[in-house]
Amino acid sequence: MGIAVKIACLVLIFLVESTKLSAAASTCFDAAIPRGKSSSSVKLPTQIKAPYFYFRSFDYNFAILASSDDVHGALQLASANGSKDAGELLRLVSKDLPLERNTDLFKYVLSDSYQLSAIQRVLVGLLGSGKAAVFDAETGHLSSTMEIKFENSEHLRGRTFYDSNKEILVQSVDCVVD
Repeated sequence: MGIAVKIACLVLIFLVESTKLSAAASTCFDAAIPRGKSSSSVKLPTQIKAPYFYFRSFDYNFAILASSDDVHGALQLASANGSKDAGELLRLVSKDLPLERNTDLFKYVLSDSYQLSAIQRVLVGLLGSGKAAVFDAETGHLSSTMEIKFENSEHLRGRTFYDSNKEILVQSVDCVVD
């Protein structure tokens, strides 16, 4: 399945985490990240201890898998850092722990559509740190690596995650300033 179809089917996940910039903020540039465009490769786990959380792409071509401990830990950290949506998702997820079976994170979106952005932020963070796995439905295997391209400028800061076929899996826009 080509990249255009994947995009049309919403394989592309957009996160806009920092668009709630204060009036005083005038730049997206993060001095801790190299300026301009760069890329890196992240090693992904080739096994995830079951039961785990998963999130399917909207066209069902891939799924992101993450351990319940990693999802719970990421939500605790985000909540402690003031994310209200992560705090609510943490409350919902905690009710289901320990997991008895693999659980689709979309179930939390069905009860509260605002949870989608918190789920996406957690998964992007876990992918970027190599703590989440990517199941490729076309091959039936977990991907062992993923390429991440970064952009860091005054107007845009974000990441694009690519599969082994160089097709976009996930995009995360962390900051946009007009």
